[in-house]
This record gives sequence, structure tokens and C-alpha cells, in this order.
Amino acid sequence: MTYPNYSHDMSAAYKQNSVSTASQTELIVMLYDGALRFLQAAVDAVEKNDIEAKAQSSDRALAIVQHLHLSLEIDEANHIAVDLERLYGFVISKIVDGSTQLSTKSFKEAIKVLDTLRSAWSELAQKETSESVPTELLAGQAANGKLAIHG
Repeated sequence: MTYPNYSHDMSAAYKQNSVSTASQTELIVMLYDGALRFLQAAVDAVEKNDIEAKAQSSDRALAIVQHLHLSLEIDEANHIAVDLERLYGFVISKIVDGSTQLSTKSFKEAIKVLDTLRSAWSELAQKETSESVPTELLAGQAANGKLAIHG
């Protein structure tokens, strides 16, 4: 007799809920987390000489970084986006180098850059969360007639 994997179902539900309720900034942090996880898996695969696992992991990391790169809104005035474009280009080249040359050094260079960027985005996400007013609080105050907007 086979039993359903409730643990897996609950984990998948939790992940889905996390994604659907996350802010834009939190979603970016999740993308960095995924890219970093796949790059570390690529390093591990190269060290074990597992070419298939290396290919899968590096392809997934590359897809995430390319998505981040393509989602930038580049214009001359947006210096941050221009800098991110350069960094993503560097990371993409390191992932390709690591994959084609079986170089853990290249993967680790990509990891270092992405980890630094992830830290900055995570800090921004935490700041946004701490500065926002919980919607449950607003809803409760509005229902009780205690909500006052000050201008």
C-alpha cells in the first residue's frame, strides 16, 4: 500500500504561498537563492565529475541570471540598472566558462558576485517589510471604525 507524501504536499503548498504573497523585492531574493543553490550544485557536480548534473545545475542558474538580466529596465539615467547589467553579464560569462571548462573557480566567482547582490536585495526586502504597515492591522482598524488617515 502506498501512502501519500503529505510532507511533500505541505512543502509545495508552503513554497507556492511564499511566492504568491512575496513582494517584488522578495521574489528577486528568491531568484538569487535559486541561482546560488544551482551554482553550488554545479560546483559539487564538477568536483564529483558528474557532467550531467553539472549541465542541469549550470543551465538552471544561467536561466535565472538571464531572466534577471532581461528584466532590467535600462536607460541612461538608471545607473543601478546599468551596473546590474554589467554584473549580470559578468556572471553569465562565468557560468558559461565554468560549464564549458568544468571550472569550479568560474562558478565560485559567479557565486561571489551573486551572493553580494543577494545580500543587498535581502537587506532592501527586510527594510521594506519593517517599514510597511500590516494589512491585517489596517483591516482591523477600519472594521472597528478606528482608522484615521493623517495628512
